Amino acid sequence: MSVFVVAEAGSNWYAGENGPWTRGDEHGVSSGHISGEGYRRRLMRAMELIECAAAAGVDACKFQLFRADDLYPKDSEHWHTVKPLEMPLEWLPILSAECQNRGIEFMCSAFSEAMVDAVDPWVKRHKIASLEATDKSLIRHVVSKGKPIILSTGALDSAQMHDLRFEEMPSGNGTALGMDYSRVVPTTLMHCTTAYPCPPDEANLLALYFHDEMGRDCDGLSDHTLDPVVAPVLAVALGATVIEKHFTLSRQLVGPDHAYAITPPELSELVRCVRLAERMLGDGVKRVQNSELVWRKFQHQDGGLRGEGK
Repeated sequence: MSVFVVAEAGSNWYAGENGPWTRGDEHGVSSGHISGEGYRRRLMRAMELIECAAAAGVDACKFQLFRADDLYPKDSEHWHTVKPLEMPLEWLPILSAECQNRGIEFMCSAFSEAMVDAVDPWVKRHKIASLEATDKSLIRHVVSKGKPIILSTGALDSAQMHDLRFEEMPSGNGTALGMDYSRVVPTTLMHCTTAYPCPPDEANLLALYFHDEMGRDCDGLSDHTLDPVVAPVLAVALGATVIEKHFTLSRQLVGPDHAYAITPPELSELVRCVRLAERMLGDGVKRVQNSELVWRKFQHQDGGLRGEGK
């Protein structure tokens, strides 16, 4: 099966041309204090991100859905950073339809149970971000949707990795039942280093070999290094089945994620190299390849000269 490549648009539809905007009614198309022109410009940028992702040949384009009040204390530095990045809920069907029209899958990380409920009708699978991997109530809620899960494991140690997939799920009679939720829904764990950007010597790609006594491996890579190609190709060689990489329309845009994201041409090169790496891996069976057949007659015969064989 081909490696599943996810272009992480995240919140890169946002760029602070005129400073942060203040949300009003998040359910309405004319959302409070967002100016009509600013709102349209950001939505069109989100659509352009999908267009670029599809043109690069990825399998999915992923966004993020959260509310600052669910993540950080109000009026803290981080709250002020992420508040302008709250994606309007009414964009979900619009972006989902655009992905479908472009022939790729729409994905959207949700950071609270309410946002999971909002996203669920529009996605085939759920993505859980690294810093939510320790939120067991959120994981239980996502599992209850019955869809495949991709879960990033940045900032987790081996002990947390061991505990990650063993969860208390409700049984039929309403009591808690300890079980491996990855046996309930297909689950892909993504190796990740939660750093933006990730220093090359902390990428630790051999963690893709992580294998505990419960039999769980990291199956994919969510890559935050600046190089567009090296880590994804190495991950494919190590057996990754999913690759995720942040991208932006331009690193010159103003916003927290643009500077470390790759550009559309780099995203195209990533996909090209991942697909080439897949082809080069082959099936691991040692055999004479078609391109080698002509050379077999030149194999050096024991005690003879090359070309004497048949």
